[in-house]
Amino acid sequence: MIGVILAGGTGRRMGGNKPWVRVDGVPLIGWAAETLRASGCEEVWAVFRRRDHRWEGPWLEDAFEGGPAAGLRTVLREFEGWRLIVTACDVLFDPVEWVGSGDPPKHASDTLFPLEVVSPGDVGGDTVRGVLKRLGSHGVDVRSVDADRVSDLRSYRGFLRGLLREGKLSTE
Repeated sequence: MIGVILAGGTGRRMGGNKPWVRVDGVPLIGWAAETLRASGCEEVWAVFRRRDHRWEGPWLEDAFEGGPAAGLRTVLREFEGWRLIVTACDVLFDPVEWVGSGDPPKHASDTLFPLEVVSPGDVGGDTVRGVLKRLGSHGVDVRSVDADRVSDLRSYRGFLRGLLREGKLSTE
């Protein structure tokens, strides 16, 4: 299974460059990658608008303009036929709950990411909700948190520390 992190946004509400905002010494994109690995992904890719050399793993260039829906469509097109877990760089979720939450296509009810799907290719759609609907994805109740603004980092940090304490994530 391939994990993919959407990291192409400008992060205006976060003060810019959201993937690299640090929480407990690790950038948000690093926590997203760790969560995907803990969910069973053997390989983790990132999607950026242009190459960011701070990311040391494989990456895709966001082929469409238009926010997270565009990044998601890029992933679906590039990984057609592959089983994927796609998340946004600012979404943290419980990987143990995720693994036990049912069959794909599925997405987290509250945060919309992660999404797990066997990619049928680009299905179109202008919004994440629109893409999820076209995929036939169903929402599942999984604890998750989305850090859209600086003020969200407190709840993100608390959620992260709970996952670390419970042994669901590692700092290594």
